[in-house]
Amino acid sequence: MNYITESTDATAEHSGSERIRLIHHNVKKIRASEKMGVKYMQKWEELVYARDAGKAEGFTEGITKGKAEGITKGKAQGEKNHLVRQVSKKLARGKTAWTIAEELEEDVETIEGICRELKEKTKDEA
Repeated sequence: MNYITESTDATAEHSGSERIRLIHHNVKKIRASEKMGVKYMQKWEELVYARDAGKAEGFTEGITKGKAEGITKGKAQGEKNHLVRQVSKKLARGKTAWTIAEELEEDVETIEGICRELKEKTKDEA
C-alpha cells in the first residue's frame, strides 16, 4: 500500500514483493518512454476537448429548455392575467361568478377563486 502513495525505487525495493518490483520496473519504462509521453498528452488533450464539447452541448441544451419552459410559463401567466381582467370588468358590471363562468366558458370554481383574489386585492389597496 505504501508503494501506491510513494512510487519510488526505494519503496519498491523495501516492499518485499516481487510483483511490486515488476510493476515499478514497468512504470519506470513507461515514464522514460517519449512515445508514451506523447500518447499520454494526446489522450489528455482529447479528454479536455471532449469535456469542453460536452459542457458546450449541455449549456446549449439548458438554454433551449429554459427558454421553452419560460415561454410556456409566460403564456400560462398571460392567459391567467387576461382572464382576471375579463372577470374584473364583468364584476364591475355587477355580474355574478356563475354568470361570468358561463359567459367565459370557465369552471365556476376557477371564476370564484379569481373573484376572491380580486376582493382581497381590493381590501389590501383600501
